[in-house]
Amino acid sequence: MQTTKKPNIELKRLEKLLNKLLEQTEITKIEARKLNEKIEGTRNWTWFELEKFSDKILDEMALLRNDVANIKDEIITELKTSREEFVAHQGAHFRKQETLDDHEKRIAKLENSSLPSVNPT
Repeated sequence: MQTTKKPNIELKRLEKLLNKLLEQTEITKIEARKLNEKIEGTRNWTWFELEKFSDKILDEMALLRNDVANIKDEIITELKTSREEFVAHQGAHFRKQETLDDHEKRIAKLENSSLPSVNPT
């Protein structure tokens, strides 16, 4: 008779253990669902924040492009003005050099015409 009691006790103990494991499994499932909900919420919030940040970066980049374009225009305008001034300056030098060359020719001509010719006789 003792052998029949022992399996009964073991079965009850095993049943209690299985019930406890089943209960813990249910609790774990609930916790896993809650954790998944938190993860999903965090993921959604992260994407939302990343999109906002991305929009800010794109706006800043547009402003920077605009600033660069304005600076580029200013530099090109200044360079064009400098080139025009340089060409005008070079032209003035060229005209002065032509005038000096012309004066030298005229002086040489005057000097040659005003000198008495020396004829050895």
